[in-house]
Amino acid sequence: MFDRTHKRFTYVTLAGTIAFAIAGAAPVHAENQDVPQLSGTYVFNATQNCLPSTGDLESLTGTMTFDPSTGKMKLFEYITSGNPLTLQKGKGTDIFSNSASTFTLDSTTFQAFYGKLAKGVATSFSFIGVVGDGCALQVSLTLQ
Repeated sequence: MFDRTHKRFTYVTLAGTIAFAIAGAAPVHAENQDVPQLSGTYVFNATQNCLPSTGDLESLTGTMTFDPSTGKMKLFEYITSGNPLTLQKGKGTDIFSNSASTFTLDSTTFQAFYGKLAKGVATSFSFIGVVGDGCALQVSLTLQ
């Protein structure tokens, strides 16, 4: 989520889903499922693995706050990465949208799975995708 090279927030282009990359088939989701709403502040943990070129592993934790009326997400995070390991703080905003089986930040779409709904709002969700330069990003979020 944080691009150390450019020192700015970026959501890299989705190259394909993990299921597609491994099995060559699209993941199966219920098409008639209600679309969960994302609203409020979620605590998240994420891992980004970049192999084999950089061998880089990033661990991220923080909060994402979603406002469905504006379609904007605010991010506050800490990232550990590098050799030797460093800790960086980041923040930013981006646009978001979701369907019953996907989650999109800006123009990058990930495969998503949603937990229980409370009045239509997802109390938890996870998303995953293969992102540029041989990296995979996996994120799990819990509503606070």
